[in-house]
Amino acid sequence: MIEFQSDEIERLEGEITRLLGYRLTGHKLELYGEPVRAAARHLSQVRAPRSPRSS
Repeated sequence: MIEFQSDEIERLEGEITRLLGYRLTGHKLELYGEPVRAAARHLSQVRAPRSPRSS
């Protein structure tokens, strides 16, 4: 599992919940895929932000 933070996703969460008339109390986003050779090389050079749980 790779954890990440995205300002764009955070913004969309707020926009969608407001449009649908909800108050966001939590969320979970899961993406599934298979590594692509070039992307796997790039990913090994990118550091995901540390989760507060892993400190």
